[in-house]
Order: sequence, then structure tokens, then C-alpha cells
Amino acid sequence: MSLIAELIRARELLEEGVRQYTICNACRYCEGYCPVWPILHSKPLVTHGEVILLANLCYDHRDCYYACPYTPPHEFKINIPRLNRDVRLWTYSELTLNITKTNWGRVVLALLFLPVIAMWALYWHNIFSPGPINFYKLIPKDIIVIAGLTTLAYLLGWALLFITKFNRLIGPEYRPSPSALLPTIKDLLMHRWFGDMHYPRDWYSNTRLIYHILIFYGFTMDLISTILGAIYEDVLHVESPFPLTNPTVITGLIGGLMIIAGSLIALHARYVSVKAQKFMVVSAIDVAFVVELLLVALTGVLVLILRSINNAIATYTMLLIHYTLIYVLFITSPLTTTMPHTILRPYAYWIYKSIVK
Repeated sequence: MSLIAELIRARELLEEGVRQYTICNACRYCEGYCPVWPILHSKPLVTHGEVILLANLCYDHRDCYYACPYTPPHEFKINIPRLNRDVRLWTYSELTLNITKTNWGRVVLALLFLPVIAMWALYWHNIFSPGPINFYKLIPKDIIVIAGLTTLAYLLGWALLFITKFNRLIGPEYRPSPSALLPTIKDLLMHRWFGDMHYPRDWYSNTRLIYHILIFYGFTMDLISTILGAIYEDVLHVESPFPLTNPTVITGLIGGLMIIAGSLIALHARYVSVKAQKFMVVSAIDVAFVVELLLVALTGVLVLILRSINNAIATYTMLLIHYTLIYVLFITSPLTTTMPHTILRPYAYWIYKSIVK
């Protein structure tokens, strides 16, 4: 699609957002359903920036669709969940510099996979290392640390870009207040607004609350496990691999199992939603991150199982696959819907908490 065509499509999408939200602002039947409506109802006129902010604040409850008297076939054709999804996808594309839609972007993306090829070329023979299992026989610790820090810098760079460009899109009127940060964090950790939504079927359900808690806190457990591992190795000078009873292993295993369970529930919910809620659509980009995360968790648990039965070759092979999937997960995550969503939803909610006391 040409640049002019992209600009026309973007303007048409945002104008449709203004149209639908203007009708919603006059109706106000959905007031109190989610954080979107208090911000909308505080404004006499709706702008493009507000459409972008509201779309990224939306929790996709879909309650508004079932309550709305103006959904198709009504001539107003109000479909806020679908509108918000389309605006979010356009926002994510803008924030990622349309990297997947340009030839130069595809070249850059291909180059980012060269480290994976180099890893297999340099270290595959270490799969056959003799002696007791030691993960650093496969890839030296210094290389792992450098790769981890480089990947972290890469993700932080994307996060900074997302916030900077998002601020430009929504305009200078909307900025978060430092005084609202702690209440925002509290609500996010408690998963406020996730319960009792019309998802994935046409009645109230806590499915999204369940799988979101499992994935979020499973990922948190794995992060804690990584930190504990660093403390044991670099502070307490306890060499890995650690015994199965070590807190590092226990927290990592619990986190991995939580991610596996949450990812499977999330994927099943997506499938059910596609069948039951025809007013919404799901594409491959919507499930890409969950599938990648599921594969990372599965291979991580398999590494632990293979290590426990002392199968060195199988352990090292699975560990190399696990490292590959971790790299792919983090390199591609900015280009899925999940990483932009993970950054922009909390940021938009922080703005909401700054406005609505």
C-alpha cells in the first residue's frame, strides 16, 4: 500500500472513530462500564488524539457492544470493540515505523535473526559435551549475559519509542500525573477491570482474568527466578545448575507451568471468540506472542525434565532450542500486538487515573 493510501486509510479510520464516539458521547448508556467512558464523557468534542487514547485504554470487555441499541443493522453501525481494535492495530503499526510493511524494514528484521544462525553454527557441537550437565558448557556465561543485556537494551529502546510516539499521537493535553502512579500500579497488579466481561462468549465470564493472571504472574515468577539465579551465582557463588529443591528452580518451574496453563486458556478463548462473536476478528498477529511464549515455557520445562533424568545430549539440544525461542520471542515482540499493548495500556490507564480522581 502506498504512503498516500496509508494516510487516507488512517484519516478515514480516525474519522470513523470520531463519528462513533460522538454518538456514544451523546448517548452515555455505557457510562461506568470501563475506563474509556469517564474520559469520553468529560469532553464535549472528540478528536483524533482522543480516539487513539480511548482505543488503547479499552479493556475489550465488549459489554458496550451487547448493551448498545445502535449496533448493526442500525443505521448508526456502532461497533466500539471492533473500532478500538482497528485503531490499536494502526497505532502499533505507526509506533513500529511500519517496519513489516517496507522492504528496508524486512531487511532489518531478517538481519536481527543472524545471531540465532551464529549461535547454532558456533555452539551446536557443544551438545555432545562429556561429563556432568552444566548449562555453561553449551554457551559460555559471558556470552549469555552480553546477549541478555543487549536484548534488554533493544526492548527498552522500543518501549521509549512507543511512549514518545504515542504522546505525539494523542497530543499534549494528555499526560500522566506522578501522583497517580501508585494507584495505577495497584490497579494493574490487582487486575482491576478484568473480571466479568463478555468474552469469549455472549455472556459474562472471568476467562480473561484467569489467563491474564496466570501469564502475568507466571512471567513475574520466571523473572524472579532469573534474579535469584544471578544472586546465587554472582553473590553467593553457588554454581548452576541448581538442585531441584533450590528456590531458583522452584520459582522458575511454577512460573513456567503458570504460563503454559494461561497461554493454553488464552488460545482456546481466542478460538471460542472467533466462533461465538462474529462482530470481532482475530488475526495471526493477535496470537503470535502467546504462541511464542507458550513454546518458550514448554521448552523451559522440558529442559528441567531432561536434566532431572540426566540425559545430557537431549538436555543441551532442548536448551539450545529454548535459547533460540527466547531470542525470537523478544526480538519479534515489539512487532506483535502484545508488547505495544503491554506498554500502552498501563500508560493510558495512568493517564485515566490522572484525569478521573
